[in-house]
Amino acid sequence: MVAAASAALDQAPAVLLFIFYIQPDASDLAPHRTKLDQLMGARDTIYDNLRDLRFEYLDTAVGTGLDALKERLFRLVRLNRSL
Repeated sequence: MVAAASAALDQAPAVLLFIFYIQPDASDLAPHRTKLDQLMGARDTIYDNLRDLRFEYLDTAVGTGLDALKERLFRLVRLNRSL
């Protein structure tokens, strides 16, 4: 019984320090992002990436390599349809 009271008294200063002295971070006070906000952010990232890929595709150095890859993929699709 004495050990439990001693343990409680030992922890009391730490508890009081935590309650009254430690301040929360600004991120703790910020509103949490909803699932919709997360999805909208992901959509914006995808659109940005697609815009960058389109720009690179229009560039001749990357565009010729992508045309060859596109032709190979179309050949594979035609081959799989014939099976």
